[in-house]
This record gives sequence, structure tokens and C-alpha cells, in this order.
Amino acid sequence: MKLTESFPSKFLKASDFPQDKTLTIREFVQSEQVGKTTAPKDQKPVLYFHELEKGLVLNKVNANVIESMYPGDVQDLIGRKITLYATETEYNGNMVPCIRVRRQQPQSNQQSSAPQSGQAGDAAAMRAESLMKAWNKFRTANASDTPEMQRQMFGEVQKKYFNGRPHQSIGAHEWIQFAADNFVKPAPPDPFANEPAAFDDKEIPF
Repeated sequence: MKLTESFPSKFLKASDFPQDKTLTIREFVQSEQVGKTTAPKDQKPVLYFHELEKGLVLNKVNANVIESMYPGDVQDLIGRKITLYATETEYNGNMVPCIRVRRQQPQSNQQSSAPQSGQAGDAAAMRAESLMKAWNKFRTANASDTPEMQRQMFGEVQKKYFNGRPHQSIGAHEWIQFAADNFVKPAPPDPFANEPAAFDDKEIPF
């Protein structure tokens, strides 16, 4: 164990990337506290991914690269893949570690990002849209909680509803049903509910 591991962070660091990682965007948070104060300088946009618990604090360099890859509304990023890697950049005259986004789209995105002619979109896009709608409904229903609590609770109810299945295996129609059920799977019907009683209580001899 390294000494720095005694101070865990909820955000990704360059040391988390001994090699490139291709990640699927799960959520975009417009403004989240990443410093020690609530001052504007400590409020940053953050990306969260299906594959990792930690989020990526966005800077202008990485935001510009992602936007050049996926132009459009930020919510269209949900379900998209980006590749992150560790490198160094100059800061106050010193070279310091940093995380950067590769400009080339991962192969899986290149194959699925453009919908086929006559279709509203591919399965991945429909799934991402349905997931986002479920998340927005959940967030509205729990507006009094902090973004961190909302994400934690959403993960818990999702795991319970889908019996621990990973996001990648859940289809668009299932996310729609998830939201329609208000995130709680209905109890299975009683198979004996409509059957006549086998005997009258008055016939019980005790």
C-alpha cells in the first residue's frame, strides 16, 4: 500500500491510469464541489462512468477534446465512450501529472455512433436515452438530497430492481419499465389469490 492511498479521493487522478482506459459515460454533472470550499473556483463539471466509481473533473482542455469528438448537447454524451490516459503538463513552471482524453473515438463508438438510414437511432442510443430519463425522474423525486446521495441511492435501487445486473446488460425497454415502476419492482401476484377457500373456518375442529 502506498502512503497516498491513505487519502482516498472520489475523483480520478493520473496515477489511476497506469495504462489507457476506455470508459462509458454514465452521467454529466454540471457543477460539483471538488475543492475544500464552496467558492466558484472549487465548483467544476464532472463526468461519471459505468466502469468506475470515481468521476473525472473536467478542465477546458479535455472538455474541448470531448466536444470535438461528440458535438451537440452535453446530455448526448450519455452512453458514449472516451479513452483516458495519463501524461504530464506544465503548471507554474513545473511538469505535473494529468489526465487527458485521446482525440480518436474508441472503435465501438465509431461503429455505433451514426444511426442507420430510416432509423431514429441505434440500440445503444435508445438505451442511453431511456437510462437518462429514468435518472432524471429519480433525481427529481429526490431533489432534497445531495448529488452524491442521489447517485448512491440510484445505484442501490437499480441493483435491487435488476438483481445486480450490470448497466450494459439492461435494455432500453427495461429502463423505461424501471422508471414506470417508480424504481421498485412490483411484488409477484399471489397464485392462490383467486382460488376458493379449501374449507370454511367454521369447520375447523380446534
